[in-house]
Amino acid sequence: MKKGLEGAKYEVPRIAEGKYLKFVYEVLEENGLLDLDINEIRKRFCRECDVRFLCVREKSVGMLSPLCLDGIVTACVRGKINGST
Repeated sequence: MKKGLEGAKYEVPRIAEGKYLKFVYEVLEENGLLDLDINEIRKRFCRECDVRFLCVREKSVGMLSPLCLDGIVTACVRGKINGST
């Protein structure tokens, strides 16, 4: 069994993945975050991200990955960020 990003890439059922991505889109849209580019994401979110330790472990710090979506959406749901932050 693959772990980390490789495991997520190949072992998540397509239906679950599709529902998750729909949820992510809705959260980002509600918070005015859909138009951010990678530089803005790095500047605004990487340092305070709750899942940064996973990026370190996966050697993906500063790269756009599924972990970025998880971190940004988690922060939105917890009320830590929105489009005006």
